[in-house]
Amino acid sequence: MTENELNRALRVVATAASTTNQDSWLTVNEAAEIAGFKVNTMYTMCLRRVLPSYKIGEKMRRIKKTDLIAWLESNRVEARRA
Repeated sequence: MTENELNRALRVVATAASTTNQDSWLTVNEAAEIAGFKVNTMYTMCLRRVLPSYKIGEKMRRIKKTDLIAWLESNRVEARRA
């Protein structure tokens, strides 16, 4: 493998890694499916500002996937030891 081919391969890997780390936006339906909640419950949590969300226009809401996962992790309850 030549040095040019190696550099090109490294750039491809670096680009792929950076695009997978970008935050993705979820609809309320997608977020509800990931979290295991009903859609109405998810909307209520967004409206009550329990879960961070972004209002787009009059009716659309989006939730960052990292915000959803962080919120789920912050509500984790440790199991009791037997």
